[in-house]
Amino acid sequence: LKKDGKLYDYRKVQEIDLNSVKKFLQNKGYKVHTLKLTGRHVIGKILKKNRIFFIKVAASIGVGIRTQVETAWNKKFNKQVPRSSSNFWVPINIEDGYINENDKNYYLITEFFDGKLLVPQRNNNLSIKLLESQMMNVINLSELIQSLSIKDLPDYENINETDHNKWFLTKTTRWYEDIPRDVQTKY
Repeated sequence: LKKDGKLYDYRKVQEIDLNSVKKFLQNKGYKVHTLKLTGRHVIGKILKKNRIFFIKVAASIGVGIRTQVETAWNKKFNKQVPRSSSNFWVPINIEDGYINENDKNYYLITEFFDGKLLVPQRNNNLSIKLLESQMMNVINLSELIQSLSIKDLPDYENINETDHNKWFLTKTTRWYEDIPRDVQTKY
């Protein structure tokens, strides 16, 4: 990913001090319910004025760049898809910014959704019946997303394609090129 003329890898993460995240949130008036590192983000539940919120803190600048795109997506999706007319929701952004002055750890606070996960964990033995029961929801959500006119999302990947099919092909080709040659050859 390229931002401000510098290249960043969203796959690389750095250690985040959970106590400093907690202190940052407390200074903003939030009570921390849970915080945990889950790979690329610190995630958790926080409370303020008797409301529960969700927080995610990027574990590197590259991950933060990706999270900024998510922030923009949430905002644009919610502007175009009123909840009163859709079964598909994305979280409403509450606030976002950086935990520290050096723009290293971007954070996003959204409303909290409490619900049952479709698949609670990775499971190679997942029943096809579960997939079948959700297939129309998957199709309807895909069709809704295709019908949206969401433009001007931050582009940090420098893929200069306006056609979404060419964009996807370019992105997939770049992913393939990032795989080490010995792994490409072996598999």
